[in-house]
Amino acid sequence: MELIKLVHPSILIISFIFLLKVLISTTTTKISRSRNSSNGGVSKLPPGPRALPIIGNLHQLWGSVLPHRRLMELSKKHGPLMHLKLGEVSAIVVSSREAAREMMKTNDISICDRPVTPSTEVFAYGGQGILLAPYGDYWRQIRKICVLELLSQKRVQSFRSIREEEVFNLIQSIHSEISCSTSSSLVNISQKISALTNDITTRAVMGNQLKEQEFFLKALNEAVVATAGFSLPDFFPSMKLLKYINGLNRRLRRNQRELDRLFLSILREHEQRKMDQQAATANRQGAGEAEAVLDDTEGLLEILLRIKDDAGLELPITLEGVKCVLY
Repeated sequence: MELIKLVHPSILIISFIFLLKVLISTTTTKISRSRNSSNGGVSKLPPGPRALPIIGNLHQLWGSVLPHRRLMELSKKHGPLMHLKLGEVSAIVVSSREAAREMMKTNDISICDRPVTPSTEVFAYGGQGILLAPYGDYWRQIRKICVLELLSQKRVQSFRSIREEEVFNLIQSIHSEISCSTSSSLVNISQKISALTNDITTRAVMGNQLKEQEFFLKALNEAVVATAGFSLPDFFPSMKLLKYINGLNRRLRRNQRELDRLFLSILREHEQRKMDQQAATANRQGAGEAEAVLDDTEGLLEILLRIKDDAGLELPITLEGVKCVLY
């Protein structure tokens, strides 16, 4: 009794709801299986290891062995097509070339939708980016924009001067460090290459270096880490309270607000630079001076904003959709 008094009432309520949900889910599963067996029904799912109640096969993926190696060991026993129950989620593991070809080439339309997890739902704004949007007209439109406008050979070649300039800056930086340091000092090439990649990507996407580039890349990296892994709410999607209990939703929303703040800052910076260029051009024309040659290389952000305002689109693209494509 003393222990019960120390527990907060809200925790007791949440625990009771969780246990009730588990009991109902387990009972429903048993009833469904008994009906299938009594009706002589045959499951269309491939074979797999025996699943435990509630957690399914999650216990077989825990431990010091990496998950992909554990899956390889299980597939040797249960075959190239294997069914796993990860909490409430059913998963099919494909581990042979022939089965992968059948899935990815012959039946690609059937499996092209990406699963939406609590983390991807937040950062993809309900599936507005090319990676997580459901297969359909909107996804085909976004894919067409990316292929023809953002990733075409002409567009990639237009960023050649950016790549050459940043590589030159990298070489100069390494040469300067070697010249000014002692013979025992080392140059962290991995760090230099990472900075080079970030600078090239930032200039190609935004059109120039960002004032808050360091904070933006840090927030973006945190978002990638959050969406790359799995957490308990991913395995029990029907239990909405889990993402609030373990603090996942709070962390995701905080990171999303930071990214939104930085993105709005980028938009303001972009609009200010555009207005300054227009004002400078108007001043030169008013003074009768020759028009200066400006850099006509459009950043990917500017391209997407121009396309977003295009009235000829079959399906409108929101500002959130622009963020998803860039991220």
